[in-house]
Amino acid sequence: VSTTQPPRHLTMAFFGDSVPAWLLRDGAGGLTDSNVTIVNAANEACDGVAKSIPARGRGDAVLHEADGCEHWPTYYPGVINDPGRRIDVAVLVLGMSVALDHQVDGKWLSPCTDLTWYTADVQQRLDYFKRFDVPVVFVLPANLGRRATFVMPDDYATRMTCVRSALAALMARNNVPYIDLDPVVCPGGDCDAVKSGDGVHVDPSHAAEVLNWLVAKVRAITG
Repeated sequence: VSTTQPPRHLTMAFFGDSVPAWLLRDGAGGLTDSNVTIVNAANEACDGVAKSIPARGRGDAVLHEADGCEHWPTYYPGVINDPGRRIDVAVLVLGMSVALDHQVDGKWLSPCTDLTWYTADVQQRLDYFKRFDVPVVFVLPANLGRRATFVMPDDYATRMTCVRSALAALMARNNVPYIDLDPVVCPGGDCDAVKSGDGVHVDPSHAAEVLNWLVAKVRAITG
């Protein structure tokens, strides 16, 4: 008779923009961990920053958040305080859109010039989860593929290096564990191999593979 205990059930809430939203949409049907419940708390085209901040895309096009985009102080509480379920771990999949320039206090800022406006916002999110005793696992955004230049400037790789470095440093200061998405999404440094035609999102054909990898990493951290 086997005495091996099955892994404990975990309810994971994924927060972020269309990167996790589409990953869950396309990959959840292939999830192999039967002791995990996934809550999709991600919003397309909406990172969840606490206030509207215009971005500047390729060709200096000014981009505004999508209609109906909810800011995190509004929608995070509805997920965390839902009396019908307990969230065992909040998985934050953030940091992709901030590779663009953003207009902060009337000035356009590159992520390599100043990202403190964003890291301060993420810090407030970490503090929020801590108040409710909800463990957090952060997912460091993967580098972008070449096709991301449909919206990103040509120096997108440098920009992502700045974003990834700032967010990794923030997690280290807060002793928050993080998972680097780059190895699975950019195998061998090829960030177009697993991503879709836009160089940003995981292709549906790879979504189950990436999601299973990510869930296993979260479980390894949280137990």
